[in-house]
Amino acid sequence: MFVTQLPFWGFFLPVLGGSILALRLFGAQARAAVLLLASWLFYGLWDWRFLGLLILSTIVVWMLALRIEQTEEPRARKGWVTLSLVFSLGMLGLFKYLGFFVDSFAALMGALGLPFGDDWAQQILRPLAALQQLVQQLVGNRHRLCSSQEAWTTSPIHRRSDTLRNWAEANLPAF
Repeated sequence: MFVTQLPFWGFFLPVLGGSILALRLFGAQARAAVLLLASWLFYGLWDWRFLGLLILSTIVVWMLALRIEQTEEPRARKGWVTLSLVFSLGMLGLFKYLGFFVDSFAALMGALGLPFGDDWAQQILRPLAALQQLVQQLVGNRHRLCSSQEAWTTSPIHRRSDTLRNWAEANLPAF
């Protein structure tokens, strides 16, 4: 949904009006609650499978923010802030960038001509491939959970590495 589309304005204007009304009638906390629920609804309408993740993330970060507020000692506060950042960036890295980093590593290994079928590469990438498939399963991919060997041989990493190796053998000079 884009800002230039009518459905956006059909959602935005009632939320704006509701948040102003909540602020005037009940105060800032009511406005925050309206905006939070509207945010969850907005993302839930986009893809409901991510809603649980979004709610969990909101609750954890909110609880950590309460700990930051309640803590008097500066060093302990920095620890809570660090934990909050690690959690938030970890969630982002896991659910948004894990596939990118694993695919990039697979492409690099293939471009360097390192054999991907070797035991050491499988030992390194098999857990990542299984984790990538688990993440895909959690967000609605049709793949079933399987053993780590199946996860390695059926993962996009393994298929891409085979494709890269075949291309490299056909197009690059052997050293």
